[in-house]
Amino acid sequence: MAATENDRPPNGYAKEWNRRFLEDQDFKEDGSFVELRKLVDADGDDLDVFLREYEGPVPDCAVALIKEFCSSINPNLLQTESTQTQRGAWLDDRDSHGGFRTYLNPIGPKELYGHLKQLRFECPGACDAARRLIYISNLNPYYILALAKTASEYQVSVLKDTIWKHLTLQASVRVEIPRGFPIFRLECHIPYLALRTSTMPSTESILAGVETKPRRKWFDLSFLKTSHPKELEKQRIGVYEAQISVVTCGSDKSKWATYAFVDTEFDGEPLEEGDFDYEGMHEDPIVSESDGQINANHPIQDAREYFLLVVEKRMAQVHREWKYLVQKVEESIEKFVCSHRLKLGPSNFNIER
Repeated sequence: MAATENDRPPNGYAKEWNRRFLEDQDFKEDGSFVELRKLVDADGDDLDVFLREYEGPVPDCAVALIKEFCSSINPNLLQTESTQTQRGAWLDDRDSHGGFRTYLNPIGPKELYGHLKQLRFECPGACDAARRLIYISNLNPYYILALAKTASEYQVSVLKDTIWKHLTLQASVRVEIPRGFPIFRLECHIPYLALRTSTMPSTESILAGVETKPRRKWFDLSFLKTSHPKELEKQRIGVYEAQISVVTCGSDKSKWATYAFVDTEFDGEPLEEGDFDYEGMHEDPIVSESDGQINANHPIQDAREYFLLVVEKRMAQVHREWKYLVQKVEESIEKFVCSHRLKLGPSNFNIER
């Protein structure tokens, strides 16, 4: 009897979507990897257990960098109010039948940790969080700790890799389907430069944030003289390094999670409670901050469709940022050329275009 198409094993080298992801895998990923390891024989603190997913003789650069970034915090403070000064996270949990869990977004690290500790599936009094969206602006060590302490086994490597790429301004667009039990991963990491006119960051503020936020550089471009001289006395025009990192991972079409880490500090526009209404417009910041508003109350259930929408909107945002930067630089050069041509005369200042 000839084998049907569904009976044939997937080609690991084919550029096609694994058919298994189109069906219910009956796999409900739950439980903290860190807590499970600690019940066996794991030693060290929770972040160490999360980062040492497996032991190997070769040092892991991602592990070293994340540990250094989180080295200045006190893990015992995660569940205290002191970590709530930054409420830059958004959590959206829904099932495939219209059910959802209600959260008072935006939330801080303590609240995020508390919500993620709950069972994702078959949690008493709550719908399944089959479709989970997590957005964090200006990722800090306490948010990393909240994710590390609650991540399930198959999400540890995804999160560790995503955090490392976000902190180090990596560029990547990739689809990964590892061998063995199939857990798909769709990732997009976009570094860019954002041109802004703002108060010049002080040395003290830069040093104060060395271990509490991603290390981003600021370049003073005041010499371009795009603003009036009086305005430049109080403000400076410059470019900020920035990063958008989005990863979607899951076991099938109905059970998946998306993590998004986005730098927004240079715009100074925090998430507002009024943006998240479960009855009317509930803004999805993973997509909406970049171009218009996407209503999370009308969820996209297909993981690939949602991921591609995010990539489309975020790529458009970064394209606008680069276009604005190039335009301002060109305008400054044109002004410089015109002013010096008038002073020196056309015969002494010729520029070939």
